[in-house]
Amino acid sequence: MLLSLDAVFVVQGPYGAHLSMLDSVLEKLTRPEDRAPALEARARVLLSRGKPQEAMVDLNALLANPLDEGAEGRALAYLASVKKQTGSLQVAKTLYDKALPLLERAGDTRMQGRVIANLGAIAQEEGSPQAASLYAAALELHRAAGDRRFEGVTLTNLSVLQQAGGDWSAAEDSGTRAIAVHKEVGNRRSEGIAVTNLADLERDRGTNDLAVVLYRRAVKIHREVGNRRFEGICLLNHALLMLESAELQQGGELLEEAQMLFRLVGDKRHSALALGARGALRAHRGERDAHRDFDTARELLIATDLGFISALDVYRAQLQFEEADRLEGQSQPGDASAWREAAAARIDAAVAPGPLGSLAERFEHVRMALRVLKAWLAGVQANAATGRDLPRVR
Repeated sequence: MLLSLDAVFVVQGPYGAHLSMLDSVLEKLTRPEDRAPALEARARVLLSRGKPQEAMVDLNALLANPLDEGAEGRALAYLASVKKQTGSLQVAKTLYDKALPLLERAGDTRMQGRVIANLGAIAQEEGSPQAASLYAAALELHRAAGDRRFEGVTLTNLSVLQQAGGDWSAAEDSGTRAIAVHKEVGNRRSEGIAVTNLADLERDRGTNDLAVVLYRRAVKIHREVGNRRFEGICLLNHALLMLESAELQQGGELLEEAQMLFRLVGDKRHSALALGARGALRAHRGERDAHRDFDTARELLIATDLGFISALDVYRAQLQFEEADRLEGQSQPGDASAWREAAAARIDAAVAPGPLGSLAERFEHVRMALRVLKAWLAGVQANAATGRDLPRVR
């Protein structure tokens, strides 16, 4: 009965009891063929709760036994989602590509659409122009399968893509339609993510008061459904808005809360981002050991985390500007100039044109880091007339 109702519980709850109920079911099942659907169900819930390592244990146990093509394709797709959530994008892409033909042969249009949507999300995260066409293909499959839940999810991701491209009207339309679908199917988890994205859109538009209202609304939903990872992302984005607005105390508190959640769910990339922002804040406050946050953050990232690394470099530029000020105050203008040049080089790298556009154009994390840094430097210029400036960026 529980497994029959699982699809409803994933969307509408009971969120708190769902996982413990699946644990109880698995305790009662002994044969591999009986445990398989329960392991798949529990892995999905663990993944949605921001517990990818625990989900991977269930998926590996599932894949250790003979499965039909449909079940194997789903298990590989969920394992790919684990890798995607933990930042191993190339491994995730390989697993999605391996799952897709299995799902096609099994006639599982619903999961095919979800896999293609996730490939679109990876393309978006990598700054690839293929993201839009993958989302379009996924939406066709969602509608063919009557998969309203993932139609809403893909509309949410499409909204973020349109926002990144500066098409705010289209982004608002896609985001609003996504929220309507999430409400229609009772998908509070995805509704919270879509509201977070709308808050980001209002932040980019400069309507900060509305953005704060939406961030708070989204956090409330994330806590209700136990989505700790997106609770952390929402708190991080809210924190960055506060830092940009010179609300440093509140911004710092939100950063600490976000960082705690990222450590809890094992999200290394966003943890690095929060550490970078905290390091910039500590440097701005004149704390001498601020560099430790950057060193720790860099250790959490791998070479393919291009947007995160670039954002971290922009935050590190704040430390270098602060160090330049300190050295100038100690009558060491030569050394101060070298630090400023190093900081400027980091910023130049973020805004330099590339085949797919600059890093700032491709990645929201980089744009937000630049906005925070520009706001702080503008404040320094206004108050102390240091003469420091940043390159113009869109």
